[in-house]
Amino acid sequence: MEPLSGTHKTLRGVLDKEWRIVYTYISDKVVKPRKPHRCRVCWDGIEAGEACHTYRGVESSEGFYTIYFHPECWEYSRDWEDQDWENCPGGISRGEVQRELAEAARLKEREACG
Repeated sequence: MEPLSGTHKTLRGVLDKEWRIVYTYISDKVVKPRKPHRCRVCWDGIEAGEACHTYRGVESSEGFYTIYFHPECWEYSRDWEDQDWENCPGGISRGEVQRELAEAARLKEREACG
């Protein structure tokens, strides 16, 4: 098989140039954690018992991992490409995420009306 010219996304992970798995998706779901965590996007705290979104995976160099997100930070980051994660965590505040999502909703509503 011919090597790839970068990384290649599959349904369950990402392959490198030599067709080796770089990281693999396991699951994502809404949970209420038993202990505090930090949001991967804004780096603000997520309190124990506060509903949050988790993303679980395995990376070839680091092993298994779980990443925690505020619900709005999860929604905000869903369409990010790999390079978009370079400024995280803490590249944007939770308040900025909420404002940007609200603005996007207003624009979408305006487009629907007119």
